[in-house]
Amino acid sequence: MLRIDLGCGDDKQHGFLGLDRYALPGVDIIADLNGPLPFKDDSVELLVASHSLEHVSDILKTMQEIYRICEHGAQVCVIAPYSEQKLNLANPYHLTVFNEHTPRFWTSWPYVSIDPEEFYHPHATPWGLSISDHSDPGIDIRLVRLEYFYFPEYVGLSREEQRRLRRDRVDVCDQILYHLIVWKGDQRNPAKSFDEYVSNFTPYEPRHILARRKQDKEIMPGSARSEGLTDEMGHYGMLLQELRLDLHQQRTMAATTLEESLDLRNRLLEAKSMLATARAENLMLTEAKVGILRERDQALARGEMLSEELAALRHLHADDKVPTENLREEILSLKALLGDLRARETSLAGELAAAREARADTTETAARFRQELAEAKSEGSDLRASASALRIECSDLMRKTASSDSLKAKAGLLQAELQTVESLLAVERTQVESLSFDLAAAQREAQAATQNAERLNANWTGARRSLDLLCSEARGLPAAHLIRAGRFYIAREMRLPPAAPLAALRDYSDRHWDTANAAITLSEDLNRIPYQEYLIPFDLDRLLSVSFAIRPLVTDSPGTCGIEIVSAESAILAQVHLPLAAIHHEQITEFPLAIPIQRLKKNWLLRVFVRDAVAPVPVYELVRGSRRSPQFFPLVLFR
Repeated sequence: MLRIDLGCGDDKQHGFLGLDRYALPGVDIIADLNGPLPFKDDSVELLVASHSLEHVSDILKTMQEIYRICEHGAQVCVIAPYSEQKLNLANPYHLTVFNEHTPRFWTSWPYVSIDPEEFYHPHATPWGLSISDHSDPGIDIRLVRLEYFYFPEYVGLSREEQRRLRRDRVDVCDQILYHLIVWKGDQRNPAKSFDEYVSNFTPYEPRHILARRKQDKEIMPGSARSEGLTDEMGHYGMLLQELRLDLHQQRTMAATTLEESLDLRNRLLEAKSMLATARAENLMLTEAKVGILRERDQALARGEMLSEELAALRHLHADDKVPTENLREEILSLKALLGDLRARETSLAGELAAAREARADTTETAARFRQELAEAKSEGSDLRASASALRIECSDLMRKTASSDSLKAKAGLLQAELQTVESLLAVERTQVESLSFDLAAAQREAQAATQNAERLNANWTGARRSLDLLCSEARGLPAAHLIRAGRFYIAREMRLPPAAPLAALRDYSDRHWDTANAAITLSEDLNRIPYQEYLIPFDLDRLLSVSFAIRPLVTDSPGTCGIEIVSAESAILAQVHLPLAAIHHEQITEFPLAIPIQRLKKNWLLRVFVRDAVAPVPVYELVRGSRRSPQFFPLVLFR
């Protein structure tokens, strides 16, 4: 089993395997804590992370990797800067907050063996909070021990006073230590419970933690150095008590003022509510009055119509004759309405036919349009049947003139049927408008689908072109020079002609890295990693530009490609970005620096990165050695 010092820097713990982002003295493995950790599952028995995890961008993702590589029951020791201190708050490289609540989000186990006062919060009583956002990060790393390290003026105080000051002030505690156990389920070791693991737990303590405890003991009460601090703390205690009294009085006055303000605000809200209610009631009364007046006018008009009809019926009854002329006019009006219905039905059929032609590729929408057309035709057939029945009944009315009472009843029925026809025509108009709106939406969707298809076709054409170029390059080489893992090698004995695009890069790299026997290869996809980093082991008096051979798989791809110059002291000196659409896969890409860099000392870093690409983007590089232990060098030209 392994012991890992995660982010060890140049001060690796004795007996541990050191991992860090930079190749510092003592570092065994170079890896980024923001990515996958290069260890097998369940292979680590003890992991120490001292002042390293605060630099990761996604702490839950990193803790998931730690959980993966640690065995069941493994010990994890984390030391980090306490979040509530001014230097930590100002540090732009500290991305993660560490305080007494941080390890609560690494487990859902509700219990912990520390004093509940240390992590009291009124809205989160149980310990584990890893599923508090209704998701499960898939880790269970349980806290066993928690320790704070204080600034010198607070070291000699009681634990209760330290806890109170830690909650009320900044710059009280400067770092925090967690001892944790990785728990992968009771089924991993049914014979030993979690409580047994805790009872047999021996916390690992790094060297600098032991030195810090010794330093804190020297300033504890009773030591020679702490006598002056004790007197000073007594004086500060009296001042603190006076400040507490003043603060209490100010809080009381503020609470009284706040209550008065809230009472005044509530009364103002009640007045606004009453005013809004009165306005609403006034508006309702006005609308009701308008409606009553409108209904009165309609009733008067209807009464006049009924009076005219009654007079006509009385005259008809007196003469005992059928008003055939009026019936003919009503029949002609009905025929006109039916003709208008047929015209609208014809127009609707034309619009639906156009919609079907425009949305020939959208089967579901076309089917819906056909169904709506069938329903419209069915409704038109029903209307025609109703009109035919009306014509028959009108003919019967013309023949049946014996009784004025019967005529009156038939006339009322005819009027009701005409009103029904008008209602159906209104519904038909509404359906026509709805279908017109659906037709416009379908046309917009068809246009968007056409544009998307054109874009996909362009991407496909670019991908095919790049793939054909890669295949043509591969066919030009002997089969023995095609290597595994998707990397294309060009053997060294196949000399590049002086006019070849890579010849200048190859000559420059051979002179500075002694890569005469190395082969040219494509790196891994830069879009899937933060960056590709190369250590440059020689000095440069003046750097104007950097040239690479970059090979995007898809031409005219969105996204950017860039380089970053980092000094040997880890200071970023320059960054240059170019759009991927401007990079040609058959030419050398030059990254000019806006300001030349003077006197670059050896062991500086060159990083190449790609952002927001839609297809793989590798860079040409040199490889030397066996398959098991290859050495990679940049294929680059510095001007």
